[in-house]
Amino acid sequence: MAGFGPADGSSNLPRATSTKPQAILNVLIHLHSRGYAESTLKGISKKLRQLNRYSDLVNPETVLKYISTKDNPNTKNLLASAYNHFARYHQIQWDKPVYRKTDSPIKVPLEENVDYIINGSKSLKRKVAYGILKDTGIRPIELHNLTLENIDLERGLIYIKSAKHGNPRTLKLKSQTLANLRLSIARIKPTLHEQIFASPERPTWTLSKYYSSQI
Repeated sequence: MAGFGPADGSSNLPRATSTKPQAILNVLIHLHSRGYAESTLKGISKKLRQLNRYSDLVNPETVLKYISTKDNPNTKNLLASAYNHFARYHQIQWDKPVYRKTDSPIKVPLEENVDYIINGSKSLKRKVAYGILKDTGIRPIELHNLTLENIDLERGLIYIKSAKHGNPRTLKLKSQTLANLRLSIARIKPTLHEQIFASPERPTWTLSKYYSSQI
């Protein structure tokens, strides 16, 4: 298909197992060039590596067989969608199956339980993070990407660039969350572009880190 695979139209996928990490990386690089977010690429990478462990990526029948062993239709769809990127890039013929999604009821915690978790946090940074999530309802990845550049400490506003290609949002923090945020920033003194709530135990996923882990 147009926009996928090598320019001459021939498949560039080596069949040797040892080259498959590079074959996956090529797909991720291609998707990155088309504007896919790092968080999306991380999910696709995880699913492709899972498929690579339990099936042969150059043989769609083995991929379908492995996907069929999963009980949850949502999991099946995620695996099939990830492999669809791989197959399209490497020009592997396959018909992407469609599985009926199941909707699970959303369990909203009581506000008093959320406040109990926030107030019980021993770490000020974690207390601020939980407070921001409660006040604004932003996604965890959006909190992870938050920098000082995206915060107005005077007016208590944060500016969010959507992780799902949506419109940017300006959100208001409650007074207690803002007070804790100011105190936390005064302690850690982040740079303007530093991710304030990035976990040191779980560094940011990047294509370069994925590649270095495979060689």
